[in-house]
Amino acid sequence: MGNYVSCTLSTPLGKSSKSIKVVLPNGEIRQLSAPTKAAKLMLKTPNFFLVNSWSLKIGCRFLPLNVDEDLKFANAYVMFP
Repeated sequence: MGNYVSCTLSTPLGKSSKSIKVVLPNGEIRQLSAPTKAAKLMLKTPNFFLVNSWSLKIGCRFLPLNVDEDLKFANAYVMFP
């Protein structure tokens, strides 16, 4: 599972992604091509919050996004309960 997600979310070296990737609670990976606020996704899935995948580190707490934060292109986000 971890290898699948890391391979699916990665982009080729030297190319910047023009999309935002979000791993939904059911395991689906959604690509967004327009600027989006975190609140828009959180409203569609109540009781879940978004975390930028770059902030996920073993042994450290991760920080959820604020609802008014914009999701950034070329980043991947994960929804947690």
